[in-house]
Amino acid sequence: FQTELSYDFLEVHDGPNLLSPLIGSFNGTQVPQFLFSSSNFIYLLFTTDNSRSNSGFKIFYEIVTLDTSSCMDPGIPVNGVRYGHDLAIGSTVSFQCDQGYRLSHEEPLVCETNHWWSHPLPTCDASCGGDVRGPGGIILSPGYPELYPNSLNCTWTVEVGHGKGVQFMFHSFHLEDHHDYLLITENGSFVVPLARLTGSELPAPINAGLYGNYKAQLRFISDFSISFQGFNISFSEYNLEPCEDPGTPRFGWHTGISFGIGDSLVFSCNTGYRLKGAREIWCLGGGRRMWSAPLP
Repeated sequence: FQTELSYDFLEVHDGPNLLSPLIGSFNGTQVPQFLFSSSNFIYLLFTTDNSRSNSGFKIFYEIVTLDTSSCMDPGIPVNGVRYGHDLAIGSTVSFQCDQGYRLSHEEPLVCETNHWWSHPLPTCDASCGGDVRGPGGIILSPGYPELYPNSLNCTWTVEVGHGKGVQFMFHSFHLEDHHDYLLITENGSFVVPLARLTGSELPAPINAGLYGNYKAQLRFISDFSISFQGFNISFSEYNLEPCEDPGTPRFGWHTGISFGIGDSLVFSCNTGYRLKGAREIWCLGGGRRMWSAPLP
């Protein structure tokens, strides 16, 4: 099975026509090992666009005997796992994707009294952008490990823990040189990015997040022509250097005990004294650690 990713699709319906329940829609090279129909009919619809083509598909079929008390095995998504092996009427199965992939729909499948599952088998897709939170994870180009589509503009926002930076490690990197590229920024602006990556040379690890917003962003741009496999990038958080202890004003005190990026201290004076200067200061990010104002 090999069709043009995102453009040439094979739909499989459980019944005699296009109105029959959809078993699945497939493109690229990622298809389940087997599919079952619940009757003696199955309907296939293959749709292509007017551009690139591929080798297509070869499908084998055979007759199987239906169990009247259960549904047929729904299969397992490519790049995913299934939880639940009971296929009896009324039972449910759920799915989870490998890191870097997202489920097309998260509702569990229920085996209904008509011997059909309540939804088609979900797919695990490497999506175009999104918000990614946590101490570590994986970011994949759309369609990975297949060729990424043309004319993409994808932005991922990676958010790690308070006071942490983000380190990106590159495990695979293949883009059309100069025309398709990946930008990485740590201050929310892509005008002057931290890195602009293109071609097929595997980049060295990149540290981001020095500005103390615990976030970094990636933007992937592809043009309208040639495409490649794309990228497989893992990220993890790391500790940023804190600000130095600013001290305590004479005849006063401060609340707050952490000096990491983004942390704040609030100052107060003893009775009879008046604070001169900023009441609250923040530890700023950037290449040099400093407080937002002098000690009051």
